[in-house]
Amino acid sequence: MGKFYDHLRSGEPVGPALRHAQLWLRSATAGDLLSYIQSLLKEYPRLSLSEWRQRRALLRLRRGLRSIDAAETPYQHPYNWAAFYALDLESLNEEAKPTGD
Repeated sequence: MGKFYDHLRSGEPVGPALRHAQLWLRSATAGDLLSYIQSLLKEYPRLSLSEWRQRRALLRLRRGLRSIDAAETPYQHPYNWAAFYALDLESLNEEAKPTGD
């Protein structure tokens, strides 16, 4: 989900941001994922309980990824990324506005 929010912060609409995040996850190698996790771990200092939980989850994921080949794409199967969806309520509200006919 971090990549999704990265795309949103860069100004992408919700739909394309989700699609780009899914494509990234689908094609990311274990090495890519480890690099991304390393960058996230630098962002989560141990300040609060929720940050500590996020950090602990990232450390567990990193440990699992280190046990596989760096060139493997562990999340290639749609089972891992296809269930994510997003509703762009702003776009829905725009479509629902009367046209003034």
